[in-house]
Amino acid sequence: MAYVWGGGSPNHGFGCSGLVQYVCRTWGISLPHTAAEQYHVGRPVSFLDLEPGDLVFLANTYKPGVSHVGIYIGDGQWVQAAGTGIGVV
Repeated sequence: MAYVWGGGSPNHGFGCSGLVQYVCRTWGISLPHTAAEQYHVGRPVSFLDLEPGDLVFLANTYKPGVSHVGIYIGDGQWVQAAGTGIGVV
């Protein structure tokens, strides 16, 4: 799947928050579009308590503050729209 900045569809590609928003929507969960906005929805859990389906946020990846998001899938792995040339991994 292709990475597209701000993208939110399998037909055109995904950005990180668009991927998370799309997946959550398929499960009936409504989320805002940006990683920073998604960060403020739900409740935080510690890294050691992550369960499959939890959102993982990174800060300061390309701008100050929360700037990247993916979905934890278990065993220390997560799904993310990683960037141009990498895509969804």
